[in-house]
Amino acid sequence: MQIINFKLIFSYIIPSLISSTIWTALILTVFVIVIGLINILTKPEDEQMFLFATIGCFFGIQIVCMIPIFATPGVIQALGRGSGYAALPVMFMGVFLAPIGAFLGATVFPRLKFMRKKIGRNILLLLLTTYILMFIGIYINFYLTCYPTSSEWYCTEVGFK
Repeated sequence: MQIINFKLIFSYIIPSLISSTIWTALILTVFVIVIGLINILTKPEDEQMFLFATIGCFFGIQIVCMIPIFATPGVIQALGRGSGYAALPVMFMGVFLAPIGAFLGATVFPRLKFMRKKIGRNILLLLLTTYILMFIGIYINFYLTCYPTSSEWYCTEVGFK
């Protein structure tokens, strides 16, 4: 087995990163409405804090919620095959981890003082770091799961066997 598996990268990891971004954006809309209402009620003049809370909410959901969902081998593939039971762990992780990630991101990110200088460059760097972390997490989890086994269908589907 090769260490760099391009079939896994292009057939699973890159579509997973795109899918996680779309799901994060959909989940983010709900949390942005809540954060916006709280911001309007508490400090209506502080628009920059709202922007930083929204960006932090995005990164919190991406890191805390989407990495475990997409790094669990076989769960997302089972959803594509029509297995209703595969939705249970995804929903469980999403329901419990999305609010935790949104809350952590919305509370921690605005308090980072270094993010206020050169905002665009720092956000781009944080976005790149987040996707690299997700890529490494998904790839290593597949590599460690599929290396010792030989009978798992998700390993053969993404090119590990």
